[in-house]
This record gives sequence, structure tokens and C-alpha cells, in this order.
Amino acid sequence: MDTGDMLLQSSITITEDDTTGTMFAVLSDDRNTGALAQMDLKTGLFTVVGDTGYEMVALACDNGGILYAVDAAGNMYQLNKDTAEATYRSSTNMSGSMYQSMHYDYNNDTIYWARTNGFGSKLMRLDRETGYAVSLGTIDAASGEQKGVGIEVTSLF
Repeated sequence: MDTGDMLLQSSITITEDDTTGTMFAVLSDDRNTGALAQMDLKTGLFTVVGDTGYEMVALACDNGGILYAVDAAGNMYQLNKDTAEATYRSSTNMSGSMYQSMHYDYNNDTIYWARTNGFGSKLMRLDRETGYAVSLGTIDAASGEQKGVGIEVTSLF
């Protein structure tokens, strides 16, 4: 990926590979929203690995150091940490939009996805092999004007 004139706009999603201590992010720039990057933990600066070729909205890393991502169309991919090549795994049958978050739970070997579709968020459990997504419920505000409306969740840890 030519990054010489890349205009970074934001980090879309971020995760840590605990096997190496490396932080990975999907970045949005002036040309795409699928650039996989490594983050230097001392400086906070990103080094682009490459373009995944898809509009990735969520990213997680399992206990084996495997990166998983979901795109805006709801497809799940395995990402190559060295090249950013996205290998299609399966469809979740759920599209998403805006900022989202995924997290791998080391205690129960499960990926959780805070899926946002513009009208609120649902907590989903993802099967890494089949991509099957099970809704665990709506994430919404506990009280006030937003109660029952749903909120956008951008960080699961």
C-alpha cells in the first residue's frame, strides 16, 4: 500500500495481540477504511501494514495471535498480520455501520461484537469458524432520554 500521501482521519477499531504485545488497528484515510496498521506503544504512531480491501468496522485477536475482522457488510475475515490480506471466513448475516468493537474473551474462547447499525447496538457472540452471530441483547443507556434507544459502543475490553 502506498502510504506516502496518506491522510489519516481516524482509527476505526483496535486490538492487542497478546502473543507478541503488538497493537493493531484498522485506520480510515482519505482513500479507504481498511488499512491495517501496527501501533508503536511508546509513541502512539501507526505503521501501515497494508490495505485489507474492505471497509472493516471491528477487529479482535484471539489467544493464538489470529486477527479477525468484520466488515460493514457483516462478513468475517481472518487478517494476515504481515500483509493485511483478508481471508473470507464467513458471513454473520448482520450488516453494521459506524464505529463498532469486538473483543476476544480468553476465559471462554469467545469473540464478542458490539454491532451497531445506526439505530443502536446489540451485543453479539460470534462463532469464529461459522461466523454465526447470536444476539445476547440490546445495549442501551440505563436511564434518561436515551433509555431504550440503544447506544453506539466503541470499546469492548
